[in-house]
Amino acid sequence: MDGAQLSKKVQKRNRIPLSCSNCRRKKIKCDRRKPTCRVCEAHKITNCQYFEETLSLGNGDAGMFVKYITENKNSSDESGLSTFDINIKTNSNTSPLQKKETDVSAELKMLNDKIKRLESLIPQSTGTNNISESKADALPSVFPSPNLYSQVSLDDEKNDNLEMIRQLCEKLRISGKVRIGIYDGVDAKLFANAKIGNAEPFSWATIVVKDPFSTPLWQAVARYQQTIKNTFRTSPCPVKSNLLSNHGIDEKKDHCFLGRKILDLLPNKRAIWLFIERFFRYVYPFLPYLDQSSFIEDVERIINGNHITDLKNEELVTKLTLSQQTDTAILGSLMVVIMFAYESLLDNTGNFQDSGDSTPDDVYLSKIPQSNLLINCTESCLNEFRLLKRCQLSVLQCALLLEEYQKVDSFQSFGESDSHIYTGLLIQMATTIGLNRDPAFGGESNNSKNDLLRRKIWYGLIAGDNHQYMQTGIPPSIYPDHYDTKLPWFDEKVSNIADLELERVTIDMMRKKFLAGQEMRKLADLVTNMRENPTIEDLLVSTSGLMFHLRHRLGSFDTILMMDHQNLHYKKVEKTLYMIMYLHALSLLQPVFLHIFYYCQQIRHFDATTFFYNKVLSIWMFVIGNLHNLVYSSSKYFGTGFDLFLVPIVELVMHKGVIIFTSSYIKALIAGKKLQKSNVKNEELIKEIEYYKSEIIMKLFIDVHLPILKHLCKRYFYCWKLLKAHSFIFKSIKEDSIDYSEKFHLFNFMEFFTANNFRTLIQISNWKYYKAEIEMPSWLVGWLQNYRRDIYYIPENEPMSVGKSISSGSDISLSNDLLDGLANDLSYKQSSLSNEIEHNQFTTIDTSSKNNGNVCGSTIFNPTLENVNELIPENNMGDFFSSLGLSFDELLWLD
Repeated sequence: MDGAQLSKKVQKRNRIPLSCSNCRRKKIKCDRRKPTCRVCEAHKITNCQYFEETLSLGNGDAGMFVKYITENKNSSDESGLSTFDINIKTNSNTSPLQKKETDVSAELKMLNDKIKRLESLIPQSTGTNNISESKADALPSVFPSPNLYSQVSLDDEKNDNLEMIRQLCEKLRISGKVRIGIYDGVDAKLFANAKIGNAEPFSWATIVVKDPFSTPLWQAVARYQQTIKNTFRTSPCPVKSNLLSNHGIDEKKDHCFLGRKILDLLPNKRAIWLFIERFFRYVYPFLPYLDQSSFIEDVERIINGNHITDLKNEELVTKLTLSQQTDTAILGSLMVVIMFAYESLLDNTGNFQDSGDSTPDDVYLSKIPQSNLLINCTESCLNEFRLLKRCQLSVLQCALLLEEYQKVDSFQSFGESDSHIYTGLLIQMATTIGLNRDPAFGGESNNSKNDLLRRKIWYGLIAGDNHQYMQTGIPPSIYPDHYDTKLPWFDEKVSNIADLELERVTIDMMRKKFLAGQEMRKLADLVTNMRENPTIEDLLVSTSGLMFHLRHRLGSFDTILMMDHQNLHYKKVEKTLYMIMYLHALSLLQPVFLHIFYYCQQIRHFDATTFFYNKVLSIWMFVIGNLHNLVYSSSKYFGTGFDLFLVPIVELVMHKGVIIFTSSYIKALIAGKKLQKSNVKNEELIKEIEYYKSEIIMKLFIDVHLPILKHLCKRYFYCWKLLKAHSFIFKSIKEDSIDYSEKFHLFNFMEFFTANNFRTLIQISNWKYYKAEIEMPSWLVGWLQNYRRDIYYIPENEPMSVGKSISSGSDISLSNDLLDGLANDLSYKQSSLSNEIEHNQFTTIDTSSKNNGNVCGSTIFNPTLENVNELIPENNMGDFFSSLGLSFDELLWLD
């Protein structure tokens, strides 16, 4: 056998059949349901059989496998491993003595009963483990099935969810077929500063407007806008980028002027190459839009340098060689690369912290600060091209990198239409140069690296378009029927960076992001349909499908946060991308659940309103409880260099997340005032309401929200804007300066709470319980089981449920089981939390007595809020903003 025949034999690979034997014989599509697929079931065929894989395990391998399964069988239920179906047999070629030593069939048979449905949970055509083995096995198209979402649909789970959701609706006494008017009560045309905006279903503006209890507060914020502008009449404005900005005529004609300006701003040659190296290590995995070797060659030619010998050369660049028209765009990309790399050196305060992971090169680069004028020069480079006409790939790369920089630098917040227009322009530019067609279309290409890069850029645009869609609800610009570009796959022979492990993670995360984006898009398409309002049943099916996808593809928030990255760079990148994708999905889920919550509130349905209120809390409290970890301790959990990409999603979370808490405060405030005005005397209930307002909501602002915004505002423009509005909101809440009497007639589910209900609300709304370092109390774990599941299990003992109608006047009380759990774990709150949290001096819990299983209330309900003055001055809000060294001219309040 010659070498060619041997090579051909090695490359041959037998693929495991996943369909049943009957469907494969008849050559029809099999849904692969076990034990009997639907096709066999419909034809009443009883011998529906599937291929059983035989794995050969040596002595050590078999023992290690059994040991691993034995150690992890208890935790496999949570991770989804219990649904795997693995049949393992020993090698038939081994001797009888070896079989006796390695025979683990008895143990594996016991495990087979606990491990189900491996093939149904693993996407058969989108995994990255097998696609790298052969280029011939790459995906023939993005979607092998004509169905757009066939790759991420799990039919069995969907049917199970549908049945559980119908039972839930029956339990809550609400019709799942009723349609919710998502756009009802929202004026899409928002007038501000002679401009017309458009508020879509997922934007913060829509969520606020649809909540009748929040509108007085946000109206007061809008009225205060003019006061802020009058306070700061003369001050410089932040620089905001604009692709199509018009520069002066002299500058536009004088290319030498632009060249001299760039030469003055560029660092020395050693710093340039170190910045480029850092970019491809820390930024490229999030923005894989450049090929490392090609980009280095182009930069060497333009600046007359060498990326190896110049590492010891600190001479400045004195000459720019622009031999081609596209060199100007490459030069613009270089300046964005330098800015990205420099920003990745800094922490959330804008300073460089020399941690244990910092290299001498990092310390060297930190001493060479870079100016935002590099971004201005990048805009000037782009203005050399007509972007509304067909352009080269290098021009698109420069424009795309500039847009991504504006996003992470928070100049483009997701409430503005500018970001959507920019994204649409980039997509049209990409379409005109054919990125929506796979490079293999019309024949094989000779440049595999360039083909891989083109696929990455296209799917990067899809991710950006989807993200814009999910955060605002503004219709997307890319539709699946209009492109056939394949998802990028990893091949060791073809890589756009030198680090193959980092390239593998980059591509794997890009594929996971696409699959998650398609699951999110199903839900978004359902909600944003203007022609047909969605039903509650449809919304719950889609949300449960997305939550199932998150849990089984990414994990939960706490599991991602506590994931061990083993101090390996590529694992740090992977963990960071997991967290970003998870938070993106949560920022879509929250407004959807709030729309359902608002509808239930509108029809005055107590059970459904409280259930979906708790559902939002069960998802959101983990994020709120760990904002400190994401902002102040990000290097501990993710490593250094990734704040630049974590903070933008944290900003979105804080912007949308504060709405439910301010609304809850107002509801509790109204409930307390109406109770005080009534003839019913219930001092215990009044004390619980005051405690909830002061010790839960107010402390959330004092200990978490405002300090984080103040910490981030000097570096991030978005946080700067949030700090203005949210500071005024907190001040208004603290002073009780807004009249809510016109909202007294509205249905307020908190008005029907007893003291026990508020005690439960106090416990489950305490963000300190959800911190990653703290072991969660058993009663809270039990409460979360009713709300935090992938599908909606029917709650047997609702902590805030009424068995009778509200009009009957029956007492709404907690179940005894939950109260007993609360009483048993209150000692945990008093001991553990007081040691973990600095500002917990105001909580004193009396656990000395019980009354029929009810927990005694707190003994201190009038906390002093002196530390508030450190955040917000009592007299003049303008003095507070001035003390930050910030300006507010020509800034929109809540865009």
